[in-house]
Amino acid sequence: IKKNANTTTILALHHPMFSYGPHGGQFSVKKHLYPSGGKFPLPGIGNLVNFLRKTTGASPEDLQNKRYQELRNRIVTLAQNSEKVIFASGHEHTLQYIVEENTPQIVSGAGAKEGATRLLNGSRFSTGQMGYATLEIYTDGSSRVRFYGVTVDGTEEFLYTSEVLAAKRDNKLAVYDTNFPPEVKASIYTNEEVDKSWFFKSIWGERYRDVYAVKVAAPTVDLDTLFGGLKAVRKGGGHQSKSLRLVNKEGKEYVMRALRKSAEIYLQSMAFKEQYVVGEFEDTFTESLLEDFYTGSHPYAPFTIGELSDAVGIYHTNPKLYYIPKQNAIKDFDDDFGDELYMIEERTDSGHGDLKSFGYSNTLESTDDILKKLRTDEKYLVDNAEYLKARLFDMMIGDWDRHTDQWRWARFKDKENDKIIFRPVPRDRDQAFSIMGDGPLMNLITRIVPGLTLMEGFNEEIRSVKGFNGSPKTFALDMVLLPETTLDDWRTQAKFIQDNIDEAVIDRAFEAFPREVQGETIAKIKKTLLARKRNLMQTAEEYYSLINKYPIVTGTDKDDYFTISQLPDGKTLIVGNRIKNGKKGEVFFNKTFDPKITKEIWLYGLDDDDQFEVHEKKGRIKIRLVGGQNNDVYDVIDSRGVYIYDHKVKKNTFKNIKTAKMRLTNEYETNTYQPIQLKSSSNQFIPTIGSNPDDGFKIGFANVYTFNGFRQNPFTSQHTVNASFYFATKGFDLGYKGEFANAIGRANFELDTRFTSPNYSKNFFGLGNETVNPDDELGMDYNRVKLQTLKLAPALVWRGDLGSKFRTGVTYEKIEVEETENRFINTFFDTSGEESNKSFIGAEAEYTYSNSDNTAFPTLGMATSLHIGYKSNIDNGNQNFGYIIPSLSFAHKLVSNGRLVLATKLKAHFNIGDGYEFYQGASIGGIDGLRGFRNQRFTGKKSYYQNTDLRFRIKRFKTGLLPLTMGVYTGFDYGRVWLPNEDSDTWHTSYGGGFFLNATDIVSMTLAYFESIDGPRFTFGVGFGF
Repeated sequence: IKKNANTTTILALHHPMFSYGPHGGQFSVKKHLYPSGGKFPLPGIGNLVNFLRKTTGASPEDLQNKRYQELRNRIVTLAQNSEKVIFASGHEHTLQYIVEENTPQIVSGAGAKEGATRLLNGSRFSTGQMGYATLEIYTDGSSRVRFYGVTVDGTEEFLYTSEVLAAKRDNKLAVYDTNFPPEVKASIYTNEEVDKSWFFKSIWGERYRDVYAVKVAAPTVDLDTLFGGLKAVRKGGGHQSKSLRLVNKEGKEYVMRALRKSAEIYLQSMAFKEQYVVGEFEDTFTESLLEDFYTGSHPYAPFTIGELSDAVGIYHTNPKLYYIPKQNAIKDFDDDFGDELYMIEERTDSGHGDLKSFGYSNTLESTDDILKKLRTDEKYLVDNAEYLKARLFDMMIGDWDRHTDQWRWARFKDKENDKIIFRPVPRDRDQAFSIMGDGPLMNLITRIVPGLTLMEGFNEEIRSVKGFNGSPKTFALDMVLLPETTLDDWRTQAKFIQDNIDEAVIDRAFEAFPREVQGETIAKIKKTLLARKRNLMQTAEEYYSLINKYPIVTGTDKDDYFTISQLPDGKTLIVGNRIKNGKKGEVFFNKTFDPKITKEIWLYGLDDDDQFEVHEKKGRIKIRLVGGQNNDVYDVIDSRGVYIYDHKVKKNTFKNIKTAKMRLTNEYETNTYQPIQLKSSSNQFIPTIGSNPDDGFKIGFANVYTFNGFRQNPFTSQHTVNASFYFATKGFDLGYKGEFANAIGRANFELDTRFTSPNYSKNFFGLGNETVNPDDELGMDYNRVKLQTLKLAPALVWRGDLGSKFRTGVTYEKIEVEETENRFINTFFDTSGEESNKSFIGAEAEYTYSNSDNTAFPTLGMATSLHIGYKSNIDNGNQNFGYIIPSLSFAHKLVSNGRLVLATKLKAHFNIGDGYEFYQGASIGGIDGLRGFRNQRFTGKKSYYQNTDLRFRIKRFKTGLLPLTMGVYTGFDYGRVWLPNEDSDTWHTSYGGGFFLNATDIVSMTLAYFESIDGPRFTFGVGFGF
């Protein structure tokens, strides 16, 4: 889409991105009466069926389906990069023309069948009759859609026409002054933009802020004369930079990139992939803060890389600094480009065969292209020594932004050996010497946020080699391209860099900086660079160990033969040969793995007929053999520690398998090699906050460590530790939940544990539906009960693709109640004779499902759960009970634009038997039920409640911090509990409302006031709760 931003682009796919037919939740009267298409009307049932279809997203054919939503949101967001995208689809048996989110949608699926549709929101035309549409594209760039109806006898009739895209605007040459001065002094930021307070700097650090405000003398250039005459052809597609692609008369391409980064481009490409936000952050504090954040990268760093790279033989581009005035060569883009500082460099693409810094290669290919070629034939090779050297060079200069698109590959032909060799050409060196982690706050953030550990900063020692290389696609590419390299290879390349980059080379490199910024900052960078060079050997050894802990070995899409052998010293040798004429041929892989470093080896045979021979396997390294397609042969003479994965429904040959662990499965993820989808492990720290009258102010955290190994569902294992402290009660709780993938088939094993401190409190007002609340006279503490709890709950967990989850397991709980003097609980125990310390074992099962169109402000959605279980007192076998807890909630928009939404939740709790304690009773109130009452306000044997909200989204607006959506809601609750032998007809009610702020459709903050007979209740928190 970006490549063709100036050209009419038709995105034709069966499923429409916008529709107001049945797949978009709009049904005919007939569909409501005859939901199954039968002869007998089912009024009411038809309405319910269509309502569930609309809210659950259960059908993959409907826009409300989770996977469909993901597809739609991503494609619609990407389409915003061009004003000339047209969606053309079928799917619905209707004819529709819709324009929404700046993009026209043509639906023409009524060629053989009639359907139902409505004219809503962005609909311009809509009919359910049979017919078709034509789309006419004109040479002036305009386009027009025409709809025709067709009757049963084949008669056509014209129905509707509309212009889809207007003609190209006439870009007449503007009158530009071509008498440029030879040079202009300019800065990237103004002094006002970098003038920060002492307090601001104490949090965010000094960064390279001052450099951005220094006016430097830069030569001006008339692009019509540069490199034989350059013309802008389209905008670039970087994650941060504003760039133009330029081409000269010979067809050679260059890139012109602004030194001033775009905060909005970064937010759009990295943070909001399923929502278009360009324009919404303009002139906000977030944009200003992000632009200041960019000052952590040195704007002139790319100009030093050529000299450093030449010293060690690494290919590179050759950026030059210019001040580029507005001019005819960029006339089509003059709204966004011109009159500022730019760098111009060769585009890393084919056509620069005369360039020494590209190795005189005239053909450069993308990473995706060479990865495809590597698996097709062993004649394609990557010069892994050069790539290894380039990666160590990255680590030395602190360039952490090295994902797959940051590389191009120069193609060379080795005629003597009939090989095609690819050598790396790094590009976009914006993050060399970057200090993004400068300042106490970013120092902390880069330690605790998994995706930001790579931004730790350009320090003399790399704090975490794993974190620095933590970008998923960077780590995955290293795993794919460097499996055959040895520790000696890494040491050799590290020493080569150390020997060939000395102080003189570094001094020459930094002469490329504008003279106005050659001061103390350069001296510090040089000192740090020399220190990182000295530490490079240690860095190389550490990263080698990391990527060889779980190395990946691959064959080709031809017949391959792998031999796995145990060596006398306990190491494992893997040799890969091509099979030619039925015999072992050329060796394409040969490496010995050391069990001191390597824990597992994943070996993928890929396509065609592969053979795996394993013998004398006595080492400690696990071997996972993945055959892939076709008939693979497994000859496992010694099978200890060997796991075999292949297709269950395809023919394979197994010899001497013995004790090898067979995992025959049709799972796509297990049998398919997906190189750039490889995930590294991560750790995430999430702070929590909230407040309500019962708990008071609450703070806490959740720390989630996710390990991604061979089989993932959706991870290999995940460990969550959480803790909260409640100021009102001085109590705290601690929890741990571990989940381990594929323990039994597709079932994960889960271990859930929880501990609460002696001061941790719940409320108890007595049993029954008519209890009183004496907090006005006796205070809130009177009904607080201190509970110390220890819980262990192992379980098996199954997850569905669309948001469902089923878990079943056993539980152990030890609960001690403190008989606090002058509190209600003390009186209750004295009266009932209950014991305060009890232990329970039990079994439980739970099913949950949820689906919504927007997590922050759902306009269509449904969630349901069913929790059943049984508990028994360990010390008193006669004390036991069962329980059933169902819940159901819906959200449904009342107007087509989704601004007014009705949401409701229904929940019940049934205890079966009388062996439950008061804290195991069916309770309602506060966070679970009646929002105008205190938590656990009523407790009985059974309970039921319904919450209902009417939510209105007022408007979306920009603030100085973030774009926000503000709204109001009003709510009503009713519910009660039942207790045997209690005579009560009372249904308790509460009512109220509140405000919500939705930040960029990510999360909603709510402030609520609810009233009941007990008085008012104020709360604030995250989300609506249903």
